[in-house]
This record gives sequence, C-alpha cells and structure tokens, in this order.
Amino acid sequence: MTFVASVRMVALLIVLGEFGFVGPLEAAQEKLPSEFAEYPLLANAMQFGNYTLERFTTDSPAELQHSINKNSNQVIIKKTTDIDKSTQQDTYYKLDIDGNIIDQYSFYRSTYTAIDTGSEVLVGGAFLVNLEKMYYTTWPLDGKKSHKYFTPINEDLQWPKGKVDAAYSDIAKKAARIDDSTVWEPISARENKQRYRKVFYLNDTGNWYVLYGDSLKPDYTGKHISPYSSLFASEDPYAPHTPPRNITIPYFEKLNSRTSRSHGGGSTNSGPSTTYIQEGMGYYQLRVGNSLLQFKVPEELSVSEGGTYYGIGVGIKYPPKESLLNNFDYYTNPRLNYSLFSAHGTLYLIKKT
Repeated sequence: MTFVASVRMVALLIVLGEFGFVGPLEAAQEKLPSEFAEYPLLANAMQFGNYTLERFTTDSPAELQHSINKNSNQVIIKKTTDIDKSTQQDTYYKLDIDGNIIDQYSFYRSTYTAIDTGSEVLVGGAFLVNLEKMYYTTWPLDGKKSHKYFTPINEDLQWPKGKVDAAYSDIAKKAARIDDSTVWEPISARENKQRYRKVFYLNDTGNWYVLYGDSLKPDYTGKHISPYSSLFASEDPYAPHTPPRNITIPYFEKLNSRTSRSHGGGSTNSGPSTTYIQEGMGYYQLRVGNSLLQFKVPEELSVSEGGTYYGIGVGIKYPPKESLLNNFDYYTNPRLNYSLFSAHGTLYLIKKT
C-alpha cells in the first residue's frame, strides 16, 4: 500500500470513529468470566455475611465530612447542601457506637453582607467554632447548642507590644489549638486596618480565648483549625491517596472506547491533546471481618496524549485496573460496631447484623 493510500485509510478510520462506527479504538467485546456473572451493582442497601451496607444519605447530592470524639466514641457527620448561591445548610449528625443517629444540629451559612454568618467548623469532634463571629458551641460534646463567646484578652489594645508578644509566645507553647482571626477595623475616619487576632483553646481550662494586639501577625503553628475534617486517612491533603487494604478489583470488563479531543490554545495556551477513554465495569470485593461483599460499578480508565496528530489508538496503554481503587475509602475502629465506607464520594455505613 502506498504512503498516500495509508494516510487516506487512517483518515477514513478516524472519520468512521467520529460518526460512531466501529473504529480502531473499539475493543472487542470480552466474554465475562462466569465467577463475576452474579455480582450486583452497588446499591443503597446490601446484605452480606454478618453485615449490612447502608447508604448514609439518599437525598440530594451533598458534601460530607466526619470526625470522632475520642472520649465518647461518637462520630459526627456533617452534610452540606446548597440552598442558593449565597446560602448553605450544614447539618451535623451524631452517631452512637452502633451507627445510629442520636442527635442532629443545623446551621444555615450565609455569605450575604448584611447577614454574614461566618462558618461553624467542627474541631476534634468536640466543638463547633466560628472564628468570624467569635463563638463556639459544645454540641458535639454535650448536645448544648447555645453560643459561648471567646474570652477576650487585651480587647482594648492597652498592652504594650512586648507584653502582647510575650503572651502570644506563651500561648503558642501551651495551646492545644490556635488560629488566626482577621478583621478590618476603623483606625480613623478615612482608614481601616486589617488586624490579626489569635484564637486559642487551652486543655487545662476547657475554654476558648482570643488575644488582641497590633503586633500580632499570621503564622503557622501546626495547631490550626482545619476547615475540612475526615476520618479517611487518604483525604489528608499532604499525603498521597492509599486505597483501603480490604478492597480489591479482581476484574475489569472492557465495554466501549471513545476519545475526547482538545485543540488547545485559549487562555491556557496549551497544545492539542487527545484523551483515550476505556469504558467498562469494575468488579470489586470488600472484606469485612469474615464476610465478603461482592459488587460492580461502572468505571472508566483514561490516558491522554499531546501532539498535533490524533492517534488511532494502536498501543494505547491504559492505567492498571487497580488505579480505580483510589475511588474508595474505608474507616474502622475497634471501639465502634460499624465502619465507614466511601465509594466515589458516596458514604455508606457497614453495620453488624
């Protein structure tokens, strides 16, 4: 075949692929091994061995966070849903050691200037802290929802700089938690100044405080209040994701292949690229105790290539099927009679029957 004929053949194959005909990226249908034929799709509720799997929430999509009070072994799960573009509802659920909801608390967070509420952040499964409005509640500890305001120190800014700095140095050594709170305060009829305040918690008193001072600056102590809480170790922003050890993917069924193409340019000034996508079904096994949950989930494997020529898919090497395990997380605790399991961001509780 001549060079010109070869080029025409490649062009024809690409055009056929664009219009949905069987193209060079289409993988031949595989015959599913019989041992996976009975795997059910992952559902909102499933029973296996001595356990049941239950989806934590089945209503509208929401962001979920979670923490645990290490003294009471009660898990707090936070669900955030959008009300409108400036308002969100944070609902906190308190679970006992069997995974039953025993209390709940809601906070409506607004960013409207006139009714800016600030944010209530869950700290250590023990407090809800609002750095903007300078209060905390002990609902995670004792169920009380009333606001307790931070105890102010040097609120009138009468301390000399040396005394403020010495006080903060001592606080940095003793405080279990410490964070910056910022505010714009008027210092004249025409000028505002951004001031930093230090919010901190002392274990020996069990109270929250706020230190004021013009010399205070933002810093990092390693004791800051994180705006996000998770019991899954893999969601540590400073650590790579490590899939749970008790879940495996023994088989990935290839179904269809497709491509996604970008011509590049625009504000990113990027070059052209092609993404090859292998659609399929992942078959999973999750071991809990002596019981095995078998299920399947629609999945995709993909790989991208740069360059000016669109390939025809020959020799495309997709990531291994094990890379799909990064979509799952698992948390267990010997003091709890249930576990947390996350699949593609959906949270499930696995309880003993």
